[in-house]
Amino acid sequence: METIRNIYCIGRNYTAHAKELDNPIPDAPFIFLKPSHSAIFTSENRTISLPGQDGVVDYEEELVVQLKKDYHPNLPLESFLGEIALGIDFTLREVQTETKKKGLPWLSSKGFRHSAVLSKSISFTSEENF
Repeated sequence: METIRNIYCIGRNYTAHAKELDNPIPDAPFIFLKPSHSAIFTSENRTISLPGQDGVVDYEEELVVQLKKDYHPNLPLESFLGEIALGIDFTLREVQTETKKKGLPWLSSKGFRHSAVLSKSISFTSEENF
């Protein structure tokens, strides 16, 4: 993957996980952001530091997609998808619960350093090869 400028995340797209956390099921998933400093690559062979002093750190495995150009719904996937990787999305769950109660963004619970771990990526060639 190239240098990361933006990390767009899709929230509440897994019904079972939303139910597990007692969250309402939205009609459509929603987007939240992580800052670029939250990304760390497994290939860097560095220690991942997590803010355990701020409560329980939960994790979810994610499919990570890097776009090579702006998305447009009328274009085939091959025209804008660049690379695909696996990721881990770390969350400070108690912090997130409190921010949700207050109607605040999730940045403090999901945007900390090393909260987005990324594996080695592979090039996306076509939907058939995916």
